[in-house]
Amino acid sequence: MSLRKLLLIALLAALASPIACAPTVDEEEDPDDVPPHSEEEIEDAREEFAAIDVNPADGFITREEVQQMADAPEEEEIEEFFETYDLDQDGQVSFEEIMTADESLRQAGEEEAEHQMDEEAIGDGSEGAEAA
Repeated sequence: MSLRKLLLIALLAALASPIACAPTVDEEEDPDDVPPHSEEEIEDAREEFAAIDVNPADGFITREEVQQMADAPEEEEIEEFFETYDLDQDGQVSFEEIMTADESLRQAGEEEAEHQMDEEAIGDGSEGAEAA
């Protein structure tokens, strides 16, 4: 299993990219809220989690389980995964930790996209002022 599949466990954060489509703002909707994952995305992530979790009774993915995968990621990729998703730093990752970390990552991605759009808008305005 590749890192790409391992990160699918992280609820396909790339699919939640705020740049993927133009946002629509409903007056009753908080524009800072990131839309939740679909039931299908969550179920796919749970299946991937279960495929890696060799000891399903404990409900955690450990470094050893990741390293024993048939197509194990590189050590640096494993380290990055645990740095990102092992929120309580106990050496194992639960599905709940993945959900929580993913929500933070998605929110940060949304904020970064908004910041980038603001910078582009400022850049567009200043270019016009310089030309005049």
